[in-house]
Amino acid sequence: MTSNISWLLLLTSFVGADDGSKLVKVLIFSRHNVRSPLSDVHESYSSKPWPTWPNEFGTLTPRGWLLERIMAKYISLWLQQVHFPVDCSTNVDIYTNNIERTISSGYAFVEGAFPQCGFPVRYDSGSTIDPIFSYSSRNLTPEYEEGVQRYLKNKLLEIDLRESLELMQDIVDVKNSPKCKEEGVCDLMSWGHTISIVPDKEPLLHGPIAISNKLVDTFLMQYYDGFDMKDVAWGLITNETEWKMLLDINKNYHDIIFNDTNIARDLSLSLVKLLKKYLLEDDVKFRCLVGHDANVFTITRLLNFTTYELLGQNEKTPIGGKIVFQKWYDGNTDRHLLKIEYVYASFKQLRDMEELSLENPPMRVTLEMEGCSIDSDGFCMWNDFVQILEAI
Repeated sequence: MTSNISWLLLLTSFVGADDGSKLVKVLIFSRHNVRSPLSDVHESYSSKPWPTWPNEFGTLTPRGWLLERIMAKYISLWLQQVHFPVDCSTNVDIYTNNIERTISSGYAFVEGAFPQCGFPVRYDSGSTIDPIFSYSSRNLTPEYEEGVQRYLKNKLLEIDLRESLELMQDIVDVKNSPKCKEEGVCDLMSWGHTISIVPDKEPLLHGPIAISNKLVDTFLMQYYDGFDMKDVAWGLITNETEWKMLLDINKNYHDIIFNDTNIARDLSLSLVKLLKKYLLEDDVKFRCLVGHDANVFTITRLLNFTTYELLGQNEKTPIGGKIVFQKWYDGNTDRHLLKIEYVYASFKQLRDMEELSLENPPMRVTLEMEGCSIDSDGFCMWNDFVQILEAI
C-alpha cells in the first residue's frame, strides 16, 4: 500500500499547464515489442549463414524488454505532465494476449511505467490463444468466403511489388538456396499466389509476397535488436530507400490480408466490443492491452481510421507502437472530448535504443476516424465517438 501511495503522490506532484482541460481516462492498445523470428521457415530461401538469436522463436528478446520499458517510462512521464494521477491498486489494468511475447511486453511495461506497484499482468491462462486477441477466421459462410476471396484477388491485381521482390531476391540469392536446389523454387517473381481461409486460422496468403514478408520481418527484427549491421541481411541493405522498398512488401502483405471491412469485422469484432466496454462502461482510469500488428490493422480498419503517415518509421504498425485513446474533459465548455494518438519509437530510436523522455520524446501522430472530425488540436467530440462505437 505504501508503494502505491508514493507513486500516486509522485504523479500528482508534477506541475503542468492549466487550461481548463483534464485527462480522465486512457486506454492504450499496444503491439508487443521486439521478438525473434516466428520460425525458421525463411532460412531455406538462402544458403548464406543466418545469425543466431539468444531466445526461442517468437519470444520477446532481452532488448525488446528494455525497449518496452523505455517506452513505458516515457508514458509515465507524460501522465505526470498532464496531471493524470493513477492509483495502482484500483485504477490500472494491463491485459495481454496469452503468449510469451505479449505477456513479457506487459510486464516490461509495468516495470517501466509503474515501477513502485508490482501488480500482475492479466491474461487468459488457457492453453489456446485468447479469442479476444485472435485474428482467426470465424464467419465462414460460403457468401463470406467467396467475397473475401474476390476481394483478396482484386487486391493482388492492384499492387506492383516487382522492384521490391527483385531486391529481396538479390539479397537472399534464392537461385543458390536450398529451396531452389531441393524444390525448384529459384526466384521470388514467377510463381503465383494462393489464398487460404480456414476456420479458426488466420487468413493466409501463400506465394512470393508472403515468403518475402517473412524475410523482411527477420531482417527488421535483426535491425531493431541491435545486430551488427554486417549481420542484418548480411549487410546488403545499404540505405533507407532499400528499407522502404522492402517494407513495402510488409505493408502490402498486411493490407491484402486485413484491410477489408468484412475481414476486419470477422477478425476483431470481439476486441473492438471490449474496447467499447472499457471506454464507455467502466471506471478504470488507465488500461493497456498488448497484442499484435494484425490487431492494430483490424482495429483501425473496423473503426474507419483515416489514412495516416508515421513520420520517422517505415512500418505501418511499428514494433512496440501504441494507439492511445484519451478521454478529456473541457471545463471551459463543459464537454468531453476524444484524442487518439499513435505513439511509437522511430526507426532510429529503436535501433539506437534511445532513452525517451519529455525532452527526447517518441514520435506522436494524431489519428482521426471518419465521423469524428478533429479540430486543430487533434480533438473530436466524445459524443461523436460514442455514436461510432454504438454502431459497431
